[in-house]
Amino acid sequence: MSDQRSSSVADAGAITDRAASWVERRMHASWSDADEAELQNWLAETPAHRIAFWRLEGAWNETSRLAALRPPSYRPQAQIAMRKRPYISRVLAAAAVVTAVGVTASGYFKSGDMVYSTELGERKTLTLADGSSIELNTNTVLRIGNGSETRKVWLDKGEAFFHVKHDAAHTFEVIAANQRITDLGTEFNVRTEGNRLKIAVVQGRVRFDGKDGRAHTELLPGDVVVADAGRVSLTRLAMPELSERLSWRSGKLTFHHTPLSQVADEFNRYNSRKVIVTGARARALTINGTFATNDVYAFARIAQSILGLKVEDQERTIVISH
Repeated sequence: MSDQRSSSVADAGAITDRAASWVERRMHASWSDADEAELQNWLAETPAHRIAFWRLEGAWNETSRLAALRPPSYRPQAQIAMRKRPYISRVLAAAAVVTAVGVTASGYFKSGDMVYSTELGERKTLTLADGSSIELNTNTVLRIGNGSETRKVWLDKGEAFFHVKHDAAHTFEVIAANQRITDLGTEFNVRTEGNRLKIAVVQGRVRFDGKDGRAHTELLPGDVVVADAGRVSLTRLAMPELSERLSWRSGKLTFHHTPLSQVADEFNRYNSRKVIVTGARARALTINGTFATNDVYAFARIAQSILGLKVEDQERTIVISH
């Protein structure tokens, strides 16, 4: 058993070292499309690779953000350039340690956290011990904490629908894009796109806490919040429209007067064969309909037969144009 544990620790260490190397290389001016393809292949090999890379990249980004707050004289750019690689290595190592210690102390990260993920086009439903459930959408990574006082989940990437069994004595919290959603007896959807966060409430109430720690907003059924680049917008949708926006839960995508550029972006979230719409006129055309998430050809046929657009089925892409 001890040999297996030692092997597991060694493997984890090797993955972390490799992830740190990728983070370093990606910041160099010489980074190429071939490098990016190699990185994406490595990330696709296993969820452990993706988790390690995202954690270190996030730690480095946070450290860089804090460094930007220092006076310009703190460290000349020339010195950074001269010692870039060893400096980055030290910061990544330190940031990883500080992050782990900091979140453990604050109760955000307990040993034994469980990591769940879905591949491109995959959906998965998790049933928790308390009776709650979480539906994971395509290309999603989610961690579930092992704490006893607070039920806590981190949506590291992607989209998830939460059906929470309310327990006033044990708060249920979702951390996504460095912001917090607290259950007040709820069904709600959370989607992240980098630092962009979208929350949609279907039933009950949630409390949304912005990055500044001061913005506390109580959301009700039909409320949709989008937080992006320090801005927060709130709209309210009728339940039928909100249900259609969440049709991914049944493997569908529903569009109403949606520009083709946005339709292509949605299909590309679920499929390895990407759709590219070229030209401003074609991208601005709108479409109505409901499609299976994996049926890019149905979308292409509509674009060709109804909208009169040109469709080219290339090796790894479908190109739509005038």
